[in-house]
Amino acid sequence: MSQTSRILNIELHDFWHVGTGEGRGSGDDSIVKLKNGLPYLPGRELKGILKVTAQCLESWGHITQGDTERLFGNQGNNPAKIQITGAELDKNDAEYLRGLDKYDPTCRALFDSLSSTAINYESGNATNQSLRSMEIVIPCVLQAEITCEEKDSKTIFDFLERLLPLTRAIGASRNRGLGRCTMTF
Repeated sequence: MSQTSRILNIELHDFWHVGTGEGRGSGDDSIVKLKNGLPYLPGRELKGILKVTAQCLESWGHITQGDTERLFGNQGNNPAKIQITGAELDKNDAEYLRGLDKYDPTCRALFDSLSSTAINYESGNATNQSLRSMEIVIPCVLQAEITCEEKDSKTIFDFLERLLPLTRAIGASRNRGLGRCTMTF
């Protein structure tokens, strides 16, 4: 079967964090990176965010009941109709950065750390042992590829076009100000 694909552009307007899930003992959480040390947004994360957006539209009655499952599949016998690659920096930026040592100040400037702590509202002091930090990535533009069967492509890409403007943030703490984004084809 013939397949067709489109490039998904993800413009991140704020710091963002998609963690590895492997804390380093002090509550720190490092981000997912490629082997060359560049930021990476897994396709599984992207697909999940788009699926949540579709589920919201479906629950509000804006799309036909069952469309989400037909497009994104389920854990049973219904495979997804789309495949999404992980998102990376565009090829020009990535090629330039790959030529640098990962300890080069330019490469290191892609990442920062964000710390927070719990406050005891009665005393106004920090709660003991509540300091947490996470590695974050600076705002940037990432690209991923979405692929589907050519015979279904018009319907699928039209459907995804409706989802993209409603997908406003990605990653951890997206409801607390991190990861604001704009997605377009």
